[in-house]
Amino acid sequence: MSNTPLKSKNLPSFENSSSGYGGMLQPLWQWTGSHDDRLLNLLETGFQNDLTVTILPEGLKIPVHRIFLQAGSPILNDKIDVSMEELAIEDVDSHLFKMLLKFLYTGKSDVEICDAIQLMELATVYKINGLRDECANVLRTELALDNALCMLQTGMEYAHREFVQCTLKCICRYARIILKSDEFTKLRLECLIEIIKQDSLKVINEMEVFEAIYRWGIAECERQSLDHTNPVDLRKCLAEPLKHTRFPLMDPSEFVLKVATKNLLSSEEGMDVLTCILVLPENR
Repeated sequence: MSNTPLKSKNLPSFENSSSGYGGMLQPLWQWTGSHDDRLLNLLETGFQNDLTVTILPEGLKIPVHRIFLQAGSPILNDKIDVSMEELAIEDVDSHLFKMLLKFLYTGKSDVEICDAIQLMELATVYKINGLRDECANVLRTELALDNALCMLQTGMEYAHREFVQCTLKCICRYARIILKSDEFTKLRLECLIEIIKQDSLKVINEMEVFEAIYRWGIAECERQSLDHTNPVDLRKCLAEPLKHTRFPLMDPSEFVLKVATKNLLSSEEGMDVLTCILVLPENR
């Protein structure tokens, strides 16, 4: 990647035209414009900057004002001290970090969908909640049947609860299709649990949910190099999902023929389920 950023409406340009901080060349300061324009101009020009951010290993140097970084991110605040003249940021894409800086100065990054997931990750690392929200809002506009599971995993990985709830609504709406997809079998365990716990899954019956869980269990056995034909190994992978399966909502004949025969439940567990299905609560 070139160390000379392109000028665009989304990113600071850092294009040089006059002498400035640390011997670097900087554009002339613009005294006119709105308050928001001047804030962005501070970042673009480095006018009166008091710190240099160096992106490694690129070596790109960005003149900044420490107050914006310290006030916007507790992580950056801990990294910066009064006497520091240069802050090294390692293993971060400069394109993403410049969007992060733009948010710290102006309250918006203008992130687009192609960068939203990576920028959300970066915002999570630096604990910039407003930027996380902005990324989630962008992702929400693109939420659809074919990416709902991916979006759920993103939301859960970066602990954005509102976005997670939004993706779950989509998954519940298209549950019959999503539960049968190959992508469903690739979910992380915590994401699987979050889905099957939902009361609003649009399925015909609980057997559809169980069959999806069973398919996931087979795939998980393969990921863990276990034998899915061995009920003990399969039960090991499905221990948590089985706890959230609503067996009492199943038809008793389906439970006996399609669940009990797989030997995933103990005899006592199977009897408890049949009791819940067949015996009225007052007679148990």
